[in-house]
Amino acid sequence: MLYETDPYDFDALAESPVTMITVASDLETGAADYHELRDLKAEMDYLRASASMPLVSRIVHVDGRKLLDGGIADSVPIEFSKGLGVKKQVVILTQAADYVKKANTSSIPRLFYRKYPKFVKAIAERHIGYNRTYKQLVEMHDSGEIFLIRPQEPVTLSSMDSDKRKLYALYLKGYQEGKRTLPMLKSYLDQTG
Repeated sequence: MLYETDPYDFDALAESPVTMITVASDLETGAADYHELRDLKAEMDYLRASASMPLVSRIVHVDGRKLLDGGIADSVPIEFSKGLGVKKQVVILTQAADYVKKANTSSIPRLFYRKYPKFVKAIAERHIGYNRTYKQLVEMHDSGEIFLIRPQEPVTLSSMDSDKRKLYALYLKGYQEGKRTLPMLKSYLDQTG
């Protein structure tokens, strides 16, 4: 039923030369769980887990693991990607250059995930790795190692905002940023080395 209302060409993806890797957070270990999708239809739970926000989504049970959104354990998996030997990397961020993630001081994750202390620790320390990675991404972009696309001004919407006008306005800003950076992106992709 789902694939009838929201059709997807699974065969085209299977035949594509593109490698798709998901990243989720393992609740038992608190670490990132990377998974190469070979058969999206059979492995849909890995994709679902990678986008399952803590506190609002159910834990995804797959292959004996308990998984949620990969952003907790590895917000931008640039080091993992580098380890694969990817030569050209395009990173699209959702926050402007001046954004600094603050520590999550809420007790709700501790209560909600009390059975998973390593995951709770990962949530509590997420801002440290997040801010370090964002700084590293700027340096990598400036050196030509990656190509970075990010909003030019602060994003004021929350991740749970459902105001269609605000969401569409943000979409348009992202679209315009994509158009603005396209010539520079093409130049980066055409460079050898």
